[in-house]
Amino acid sequence: MKTLEEILSPPAICAEEDWQAWARVEERLGTRLPADYKAFIDAFGLGSIDSFIWIFSPFTRNQYVSLERKLEVVGDVLAQLAQCGEQIPFLYFPAPGGLFPFGSTDNGDSLYWKTDGEPDLWPVVVNEARGPHWEMYNLSMTAFLSQVLSGELVCTVFPDDIPSHSPTFKAADDA
Repeated sequence: MKTLEEILSPPAICAEEDWQAWARVEERLGTRLPADYKAFIDAFGLGSIDSFIWIFSPFTRNQYVSLERKLEVVGDVLAQLAQCGEQIPFLYFPAPGGLFPFGSTDNGDSLYWKTDGEPDLWPVVVNEARGPHWEMYNLSMTAFLSQVLSGELVCTVFPDDIPSHSPTFKAADDA
């Protein structure tokens, strides 16, 4: 299995790598975050993967990709889906085993951690946009991304053209 860094090249300028900043984020959230997620944000910062997948950051002012903002609204989003008749097979964080949003796609699919046990062991859950399909992968965030981008894993929620032949990371403005 290829690592994420073998598939994607981080931008020339990295993001945070400020452990005090991470400690403040985790204190505000009331939980530790997976180490691979923090390493990803430190190395890549904010941007899109293969012009499709966005990983939320706690260090952005952009509400559409802000980790903390997405966590604030996850309960409302899942409640709206349930009101429309979708079966939601999970609770949401901070409930034990609840969903914690960490990313989304340009199609509107949602990427979550299922917060069971230690953060470094949280599995990935993907919910199809405008549909009831949920998939759970017993993989870390970066292992999931590595396997999807290398073609080793097919996430049926994603379109057939993901991954591209040469996946890239494109840094985004923080605005």
